[in-house]
Amino acid sequence: MGEEKQQAEEKQEHPQRPNWDEYFAGVVLWVGTRGACCRRENGAVIVKGKEIIATGYNSTPRGLENCLEIGICKREDLGLPTGERYELCRAEHAEANAIIQLAWGTGGSIGTKMYVIRYPCIECARDIIQSGIIEVVYLGGKESEESKLIFEKANIKVRKLDFSVDKLINYLAEHKKYLERE
Repeated sequence: MGEEKQQAEEKQEHPQRPNWDEYFAGVVLWVGTRGACCRRENGAVIVKGKEIIATGYNSTPRGLENCLEIGICKREDLGLPTGERYELCRAEHAEANAIIQLAWGTGGSIGTKMYVIRYPCIECARDIIQSGIIEVVYLGGKESEESKLIFEKANIKVRKLDFSVDKLINYLAEHKKYLERE
């Protein structure tokens, strides 16, 4: 069999590649699994062009025990609802951690795009604006009116991605057989 014909057959067997939004959405879901928050997994991925330049997830600052390690969430213990009294939380949010990671090593966030699992809270929205990120793509979660207002005032593009987790799961299951080939 000729090399070109073999390559064509392999390409036909290979699952459809995800578009860039779907790819980054899959990455942000995977990044979120590293979170060390008892209440919520969240991830963030900062992209410049088509390159991932930083990631972040909910976790405590470097060197401090996280809630999973100590086995308690102060906000959960106090029965506080989601979105209230973040100052009691031991963890940095995923968005803030991604911005901090960017500052640590890659040389700037100006003009970048951030993918997040949930719509950013007001604290993270301020950090996003301050960092120079120009677009936020989120997969779900309740929109914060306060965040929405300041994003609009700062001319930050925010959009919800119509993303199918089932499509990602099917893609990964289909892709798995290529990894298992001998």
